[in-house]
Amino acid sequence: MTPDVITLSSSSGPTGGGNTLTLTSTGTNNQFVEGSVFVEFKWETGSPTACSTSYVTPTAVVVTSNATSAGVIAATNVRVVSPTKLAVVVPSDLILGSGNNNTTEAYNVCVYNTTNTGTANSLLAQTSGTGVNYNIGAVAPTVSTVYPTAGPSQGGNTVTITGTGFLASATTASIGGVPLTGITATTTSITGTAPAHSAGGPYAVTVQVTGGANASKKAAYTYSDGIVVSPNTAPNTKTTATEVSVTGSGFYGNTFSTTSGPTPDDANTHVFLVKGTYDPTKTTAGTKTNGQVTECLNVLVISNNELLCSLYLAGNGIPQASLHAVTGTTSGTTLTLTVGSFTQGDVGMAVTGAAGLGTGNYIASVIDSNRAILAKTPTAALTAATVLSVNPTRTFADATLTNGSNVITSAANANFTSADVGRAISGASIPGGTTITAVNSATSATLSANANGSASSTYTVSYAPTPVPVPNGQYVITVVNNGNIDAQPGGTKADTSYYQTAVNSGASFTVADF
Repeated sequence: MTPDVITLSSSSGPTGGGNTLTLTSTGTNNQFVEGSVFVEFKWETGSPTACSTSYVTPTAVVVTSNATSAGVIAATNVRVVSPTKLAVVVPSDLILGSGNNNTTEAYNVCVYNTTNTGTANSLLAQTSGTGVNYNIGAVAPTVSTVYPTAGPSQGGNTVTITGTGFLASATTASIGGVPLTGITATTTSITGTAPAHSAGGPYAVTVQVTGGANASKKAAYTYSDGIVVSPNTAPNTKTTATEVSVTGSGFYGNTFSTTSGPTPDDANTHVFLVKGTYDPTKTTAGTKTNGQVTECLNVLVISNNELLCSLYLAGNGIPQASLHAVTGTTSGTTLTLTVGSFTQGDVGMAVTGAAGLGTGNYIASVIDSNRAILAKTPTAALTAATVLSVNPTRTFADATLTNGSNVITSAANANFTSADVGRAISGASIPGGTTITAVNSATSATLSANANGSASSTYTVSYAPTPVPVPNGQYVITVVNNGNIDAQPGGTKADTSYYQTAVNSGASFTVADF
């Protein structure tokens, strides 16, 4: 019969075998049949020659004159993949041999349909009519270290593997069975880009040297739900938003607070700027153990692996709420609603409607949609649900101004307090953009601009919050699928699907002047 030509999956491998080759035949003349295929590796003398047309009795490798001089090794583990493809475990007897000065030796790969040496023309296939060799080498690879040992599930970070026996131009590597890309290698080091992978691990890192030789380091690399942000720095003097790109995984299926002025402690998904590791565990004061410094607003999900959000570091970006009514009770400075809701836009707004609130009380911070912290402890607690007004302004109609003076005087109704410093004031003869710079008494305040005329009229004080910049420093951007206080496993508002992205170098964000 006329033998077919086979192609090897690798043209080289380690001494001592153990690696697996696939042999693919052209199938022009012959077919592989289970139970009737026998593979031999025959040592080559130098110039490649064809396989013997009949099966050859196996002989051990012989080394003479510091080099291999003979050897026909039969493979004992041969599997038929298809009529034109075999999987063969390279025999352990395929060795360079003791005393061999050569670093490689060449063998032909021959496939027969019988082990009977007397059967003529039993050769089914061979590497080629002129003998395309399979070369064995002296050293199998080893893996010593993997750095880093963890990375984000979206991949893209650089991984370095050190060891021995690598080939500079013929080495691949994988994490959990998924290949690294962009590999560069030396005989002792491999650098490549980590592939994307679902969070989990630690996974084995495997190095494959062309020829089938491989080595693995078990439990060497862990994928976390990490993210990478860009840009990763911005100043707190910028009054417009810094648009931040966040790459990660699993963004589809989340309900983000997509508009400005959200409640950061609600059950939606949020993108937070955090000092350290985010911890929503409820404290005795009813707040998060380590909550957000601010929130990245206006989330736009671009794909399952990328979103865009607006980060305001100068303290603005959340529009003030409009006048609205709520019903609630107080305990200390905490105002809890039974009717209505709060947003971050309520911060700085006046709260009126009950004498017990005292004069000039306002919302200092919002805990969640049902709770806010008042600037002052009410003079009398509201133990029964009381209808209140949350108002961005207050007015008084008994004030006078003198042309050229920066002092406004009220007969009785202005109710100025120190909290009014920095707030905008408007009305007759007051230039635009004027603010209160000092409170002299409950009926007198100093303005940032002189009156441009004398007047006695109605004046309005705005309760818009004074922007407070995020302090310079190192932060972490964290995606949290539930912003509730105590949403973590075991918490009072535990979310069974709770997750927050891992703290990693890619999520680091620096607020700094530049």
